[in-house]
Amino acid sequence: MLELRLEENEEKMKEQAEVLRVKAAMEADRQDQSCRRDNVVIHGIPEVENEKREDLLEKVISLCASIDVNTNSENIGEVHRVGRIGARPRPLVVKTNSLTKMKIMSNKRKLKGRAQRHHDKIVIYEDLTESRRRLREAAMRSKDVDFCFSRDGSITCKMTNGSWAEVNNSDDLLKVGVEGEDLDHAKCYRGLA
Repeated sequence: MLELRLEENEEKMKEQAEVLRVKAAMEADRQDQSCRRDNVVIHGIPEVENEKREDLLEKVISLCASIDVNTNSENIGEVHRVGRIGARPRPLVVKTNSLTKMKIMSNKRKLKGRAQRHHDKIVIYEDLTESRRRLREAAMRSKDVDFCFSRDGSITCKMTNGSWAEVNNSDDLLKVGVEGEDLDHAKCYRGLA
């Protein structure tokens, strides 16, 4: 009888520890996302060997001008590439101010259908934490989702039935028709606690 109670208490403690771990991971993720609030990630800008910050800055300013966002080096804090060198150009992380980010995100759709060759495959996203990128990717894979976008770290999905749904954690994926392993909290917040 005593052993049974000890086992039950041990199981409850493990469950509580897991809940606390997930909560801590979610709080760490929230803080990390807050640090990224003025960042954008640009995919598809050609990469050259021995690029310098000034070269990247010039490319970003040129891209911004092509989508009618007037900016200069004073509005852009950091510019650097992330990821491993491979066949495709690595994405750029651009630290801006909030007004410049808002203008870039509002005008990024002007990249679609551009005839200029170097803008054909450029895509601009808000800088999301790894767990929020996973949530967005899982939502985008749902057959019930038409498209997704993010604003201030929150993912919004337009459903194929015309309704809208917000996805902020893996439980919210149920609202957009995602099932299976994408719903696992541990997958979305792995390694953050």
